[in-house]
Order: sequence, then C-alpha cells, then structure tokens
Amino acid sequence: MSFPTIDDAKYVYDQLAVIAPLFLALTACTPYLNGLLTETDTRWRVISNSVDCRTEEESGYICKPRYSGISLYISNELPLRSNYEFYNDVDVILNKNIYDKLIKENVDDYLARHISSLFVRDPIVVFEEKVLLSHQHFENFQSTNWNSVRFKPPPIFDNHLNGPNSIGWRVEFRTPDIQITDFENASVVTLIMILSKFILKERLNFYIPMSLLEENLYRASNRDALIKEKFYFRNDLKYDTKNNEIIEKSIYDIFFNESNGILKLCCKYIEEQYSYGLITLAAKNKIYEYIEFVKLRCSGEISTGAAFLRNFILNHPQYEKNSYINKQINYDITKQIADIGKGLIVPQQLLGVFVDPYKERIKNNIRQINESQYLKSLAYTFISGEDYTQYLLLNETIKHDQDYHTCTKHTYYEESSSTEDYDLEFGKKLYLVSA
Repeated sequence: MSFPTIDDAKYVYDQLAVIAPLFLALTACTPYLNGLLTETDTRWRVISNSVDCRTEEESGYICKPRYSGISLYISNELPLRSNYEFYNDVDVILNKNIYDKLIKENVDDYLARHISSLFVRDPIVVFEEKVLLSHQHFENFQSTNWNSVRFKPPPIFDNHLNGPNSIGWRVEFRTPDIQITDFENASVVTLIMILSKFILKERLNFYIPMSLLEENLYRASNRDALIKEKFYFRNDLKYDTKNNEIIEKSIYDIFFNESNGILKLCCKYIEEQYSYGLITLAAKNKIYEYIEFVKLRCSGEISTGAAFLRNFILNHPQYEKNSYINKQINYDITKQIADIGKGLIVPQQLLGVFVDPYKERIKNNIRQINESQYLKSLAYTFISGEDYTQYLLLNETIKHDQDYHTCTKHTYYEESSSTEDYDLEFGKKLYLVSA
C-alpha cells in the first residue's frame, strides 16, 4: 500500500502491525511441512527459526530472528508520543553510528531508532559494485529483515515524483498465508486495503505493548488459533483516549463485536464511500461478501485452509496416525487443491456458498491461453457464428468480472443503449485488438 505522506505511512504501519497476527491466524494454511503433519497451522514460526542466523554472541543482544514481528512502533502521532515507553516495552539494540547520522540529517527520533535497529545485523548478500550506493546499501539491510509489516520509502529511481504514477511511502503487510483459492486471496487483499484506508480516515488506535504483540504473533501459529486462541487487544480504539486497558479477546470478538468490532465499524465506512459515489454498488456488495466470508470463518462455520487440509489428511485411508504424509496422500492433496482451483470441486466446509464453480471453470480455461489468443479466438467465434451461445456466456461472465480493487475491467467494451449495437461493437473491438 502506498501513502502520500510519510506520517500517514508510519501511522498505518503501526496499526497494521497490531492486526498482522490476527490475519496470520485468519489465513492459516500450512498444517504440514517437509512431509509431516505438524501441530502448528502456519508457516511463520518455522520460517522464523529456519533463517535465524544469529551467532551465540548475537543472541545475547539481538532479541529475535530477522524473520519476526516488528521491533518498534514508529509513528509521531499522539497515541504513541504520550505512551512511547509503555508500548515499546521490549529492549531493542541500535546501531549507534547509523542512529547518530540519521539524527544529524533531521530524521525524527522514532524513525531513526527503527532504521538503526535494522543495521545491527550483518547483510546476507553484499554486491561489491553497489556497496557505495547509499540507497542500495540501505535496501540490502532493509530487504533481509523480514518483519510482519515493512515500512518502505519511495524508490529513488524510476519514480514519477508528484505525478499520477508516482510511488509514495509504502507499507507491506506480510503475515498472511497464501490461500487455496482466488476468492480467499482476494478477500484478504481487499479487506487489508479497506482497513488501511479506514484506519487512516478515522485515526483508529490499536496500540498494545510490544511484548503482548509478540505473544499474539506466537499464538497465531497454534493449531486452530482462529477459533481457540485469545489475543491481546484494546478495549478503547479512540485516537485521543487515555484508557489503555488491554484484554484478551477472540478474533471474532475483535472483528465483529457490536460496540467496536473493527470490521463492524468498517461497514459504516463502506456505506459512506458508496453514498459519496466513491465505490460502485457492485464493489460494495463484493466487499460485504468478503466480510461475511471472514465472519463465518472466524465463527468456525467455515474452515481455515489449514483445518481443511489437516482434516483431509486425518481422514485419508492411507494415513497411519504417525504424522507421515506418504506419496499417495501427497498426490491426493495436490490434486484436491488443483481441482478446487479449477472449479471442479467447491468444498462448502472451506468456501461455504461464496464460490460459483461454473465461473471458476471459465476463469481456469481463460488462464490456459494468453490475452491475445483469447481475444482472437473469441472474436473469431463471434464473427463466424460457430458458437454464439458460448460467446454470450463467456462475454457475460467476463463483462461483470471486474477488478474491484482498481475498478478496471478485464475486457475492452463500452456500454451501449442498444444490445445489438453493443454486441456488434464488442465483436469488432475484439477482432481489431486481436489482429
């Protein structure tokens, strides 16, 4: 996500860091690793340990692996300024030379702490020709600290500053596991984007002490964490509140409780955006569909990917209750995932009633050919009249299949008052583009 100002990016960075463990549990989809069924549901803890390159000496003063949650909140805004030591309650070692240089160059103290904390580790890779380029030197350290969220300055080169295509201050949201289906992945991406804008507009305050945030990240990887674990979270989300009470809540309660559930509040923001004409009715309905899907998953009515895959293994006739996934089980898991992706099967325990297998099969067929081939074949079919019914089905499906995040359409067409004129114009455009 890109933001126009550094202050906006820093504030959203802090707030997304707090909800990052919640989305890790929500998207849990890694119940097995290296041919063995595990007692965790996500990749996070295993990767964190596998890339922990600290020496015995470094482990004494660097408190966590390079793949971990964030170490410091960095915003200059009121909620953090007035409680900095309370929220940043974990000791973090800084590179003093880097810190002093940043302060000398008028970088604010909180951000200087964050940047200098990255430089306490050795780089993994060093390119001799790039060492003297300051931005590359920074990126070398920045890109090998894999945290739950990442704060990124605008790129120095190939950036159209202040233009419509300029890249601003960015925040990466890095915890979610990859999902089995497009629908699940789209729901995660969409809700993170919507939440980021909502947080920024309302200046929501999610701050909790860093020590509790690390505990949340640890709990998020546990088996069935989404429905069985409790996570530390604030009671009062107001920007200027003095009530810093933190309690343990279920993810369902954090997202959907009636008084201040995050996604419950977000629904009001979506309605407001629609009333101002900033999103279409189709986009609004799609976002609500994603929220309803997440609600059912948080309540346990729909499984996480991890629970679904674990259940498949546990009930496989060749599973011997010893954690070992043999070749046949592995093949059957892979085939099941591929068939779900192709729309050949749509398991309700994973997807509920949210995915139409017919549309999924059409999308899968379209993926098999590149855009030029698709346009050419569709134009030929329409103009030659070989299969007009199939053309109409494909046309109708793709015409309404917009990218709701950018409001761009996947095909070339224009609205027309006359259906016949529209069909003819659409066919002509397809033919011209493919030619």
